Amino acid sequence: MNPLNLTSNQFFFIFTLTILYVAYTFPRPHPKQTNLVFYVHDHFTGDDSTAATVAGKSGPTSSILHFGTVAIVDDPVTVGSSIDSTLIGRAQGIYVNSQLDGKGLYMVFSVIFTDGEFKGSSLEIQGSDIFTMKEREFGVVSGTGYFRFVKGYGIMETQFMDIANLTATLKLNVTARNACSSSPQPPLPPLALATSHLPCFQFRFGQRRIQKLSLSSSTHPKFPHFPFHFIPLNRVLSVSLSLIRRSPLLFQFPLIVLGNPISLSVVRTTTFTISLLLKNYIQSCNRNCDRDLAADYNPSSGGFISQCFFNRSICIFIMAAGQLFSRTTQALFYNYKQLPIQRMLDFDFLCGRETPSVAGIINPGSEGFQKLFFGQQEIAIPVHAAIEVACAAHPTADVFINFASFRSAAASSMAALKQPTIRVVAIIAEGVPESDTKQLIAYARANNKVVIGPATVGGIQAGAFRIGDTAGTIDNIIHCKLYRPGSVGFVSKSGGMSNELYNTIARVTDGIYEGIAIGGDVFPGSTLSDHVLRFNNIPQVKMMVVLGELGGHDEYSLVKAIKEGKVTKPVVAWVSGTCARLFKSEVQFGHAGAKSGGEMESAQAKNQALSEAGAVVPTSFEAFEAAIKEAFDKLVREGKITPVKELTPPPIPEDLNIAILSGKVRAPTHIISTISDDRGEEPCYAGVPMSSIIEKGLGVGDVISLLWFKRSLPRYCTQFIEMCIMLCADHGPCVSGAHNSIVTARAGKDLVSCLVSGLLTIGPRFGGAIDDAARYFKDAYDRSLTPYEFVESMKKKGIRVPGIGHRIKNRDNKDKRVELLQKFARTHFPSVKYMEYAVEVEDYTLTKANNLVLNVDGAIGSLFLDLLAGSGMFTKQEIDEIVEIGYLNGLFVLARSIGLIGHTFDQKRLKQPLYRHPWEDVLYTK
Repeated sequence: MNPLNLTSNQFFFIFTLTILYVAYTFPRPHPKQTNLVFYVHDHFTGDDSTAATVAGKSGPTSSILHFGTVAIVDDPVTVGSSIDSTLIGRAQGIYVNSQLDGKGLYMVFSVIFTDGEFKGSSLEIQGSDIFTMKEREFGVVSGTGYFRFVKGYGIMETQFMDIANLTATLKLNVTARNACSSSPQPPLPPLALATSHLPCFQFRFGQRRIQKLSLSSSTHPKFPHFPFHFIPLNRVLSVSLSLIRRSPLLFQFPLIVLGNPISLSVVRTTTFTISLLLKNYIQSCNRNCDRDLAADYNPSSGGFISQCFFNRSICIFIMAAGQLFSRTTQALFYNYKQLPIQRMLDFDFLCGRETPSVAGIINPGSEGFQKLFFGQQEIAIPVHAAIEVACAAHPTADVFINFASFRSAAASSMAALKQPTIRVVAIIAEGVPESDTKQLIAYARANNKVVIGPATVGGIQAGAFRIGDTAGTIDNIIHCKLYRPGSVGFVSKSGGMSNELYNTIARVTDGIYEGIAIGGDVFPGSTLSDHVLRFNNIPQVKMMVVLGELGGHDEYSLVKAIKEGKVTKPVVAWVSGTCARLFKSEVQFGHAGAKSGGEMESAQAKNQALSEAGAVVPTSFEAFEAAIKEAFDKLVREGKITPVKELTPPPIPEDLNIAILSGKVRAPTHIISTISDDRGEEPCYAGVPMSSIIEKGLGVGDVISLLWFKRSLPRYCTQFIEMCIMLCADHGPCVSGAHNSIVTARAGKDLVSCLVSGLLTIGPRFGGAIDDAARYFKDAYDRSLTPYEFVESMKKKGIRVPGIGHRIKNRDNKDKRVELLQKFARTHFPSVKYMEYAVEVEDYTLTKANNLVLNVDGAIGSLFLDLLAGSGMFTKQEIDEIVEIGYLNGLFVLARSIGLIGHTFDQKRLKQPLYRHPWEDVLYTK
């Protein structure tokens, strides 16, 4: 045959090799994508302003909030949202208000990196900024340095904005992709196929057999306990490997090219095909990813890992063992639940794991850490706000435990399945829509992933890994010997019955090796037969126990597998629900899929089919235990099971709150409270239920009497308290407290900061004289000092008389608030002796100066003494204690808080700018 004939095999072979050579050696693009987050701080006002208007309808004085205004910016760029975080550059450019209503800007600016990873480079940003929106998108049009030829986009999010003072902090999340370069390709590293159980291959290129390889076992230095066979497949686009020896390959297995999945599918039981896109392979190699996941292999448990990286070579690990978990398996836990996570960690400690099985927690909208216990050690587990972020942060965590509600379980599970690092997804929620579940199942099967659930309690590999609350309490786990592996693989639809069977299996065998509850929904993510077939390929599993239930056809796939010889180990099975025939109509049991349908779905029909296929099926559930024991004992007699050496698990430290409840320890309390109690059906103030306060129409004064004085005072007392609050709520904007709150509000601070800044001025010179007035008036009256003796003794001590004197009021213009309080007290109080004494002191001080009148502090202080003494509800010791502690100043603080809050709201409502004290009001001197 002419080899140049276009139809000849030789021509096709030479042509294909030529195309491959050109495709590989021809320079090809290498797009690089960069994601970065930084913060830009805009300040149009103040001494530290970084932006200024340069043109507008009113000239340079125009506001950037008005249409047509142009501003220039030179804003700091930081790594964090705080202006004090690390400075990495400047954002320099132009803002133009281009929206008629003034609520949108057009921005063009350069982000110039002056420090950090991209120092010396810049990004050119352009787009619309509708600043009234929380998030908006912009374009990245070019760049310099690292970002040459860059194209991309970004999301701008407002972290803080003060419209009044024209300040803002903006978060920019940028995704930039460099345009392609045409640098030469580096040498292509060899592709290696590794397997532990296939001794001989035929190596084919298309239909042409190139060579036949008989392989001998060898070991890799990273895996001294694990034999490998290596075949170099340099620059081969497609390879067909026909197995010389029949080997049961039951699943699709992953091929990882430095983190990128490539298809590997089972064609038939004796042949499988590797399809490798050379382009993806070359690009993957150029990413210089030398990450090593070899630690996933655990020789002591006999498990194989499904993927790893040997520097820049690629290896396929065929998981003939079918194992999902190992002692090094780690999970990501979605939707934080403290108890299930702590139970997983307790199981880890019980099994002697060196690392916690929970690598991270995903709690949408939250970040940080959660404190939990790993044995006696308190650990901090990272909390991430998004699934993608968590997977990137914990690449070795390949199990996703989803505790989301049925409303969000499907979406979050699909997001997890799409992450390349996730292999197994367990969905705990019940009630997931069937259409959503079908989509999850289809995606998982197409991408060689495993879904357990929905409506599952999870699964457990004894001595290795536990999902959530599987197997119940630690006591139950110890009783069922789940802290070390046994020889039984168990799968059930029911999570509740799983606990019962774990106990049963532990009584009559050496315990389970792995147990799975697939969930009771009509469409489970994985089936009974899926897991039985897995168990059949795990060497440590010597027999399988299956608990099915009426409804559906899942059990028949197991029947088929047994008949076809795919299951070679003993199976002891029972399908529950035989009682359904006692009911005349269709019966729906606890699970969505457990309902009596046609005859084929009945428990009796399934049990009969399993028995005829070769499974051991007892006559009733009560005989299930005996059947399991008989099958196990037979394997022991045949020498197929070696008795497991019993271990003594370490004791789990008991939580303090549990130990206290059980009476094992005594612990002192850290706080004492006598004024309120929120432990009952409703809060109580000094023993008075909240509902009683409302029903009796009690007021603020009554609540104060309960919480401050721990008793219900007479109505005139509570009225007086309310009167004091009303009269002292505010005294204008010029007093020191109000002034401080106003200045703070105009600085753009929050309400609490404004309130506190005003309250901090209360003291001996402002509003804090009530306690001192009461203290000194009481001491002088009780010692029978005349007003003359009292005032002159204070003068000798150099102490001004508290409660006497006013900056504005005088003898002819007394404080109206004082007059109102005195009038109320003379009308309602049984005695006003302290007030009358204070008035006598006022008469004497007025002989010295016209403004030494009794002020509101003195009036309240003296009248509160009369209230406490005249009510007959306080002892002398209690009155002295109340005055000493500072109760009366508390009344002023409470009252004045109303006014300070009012001034804060007033300034913010008026959108007042930052306050700066005028120079002309300052005396500058040396």
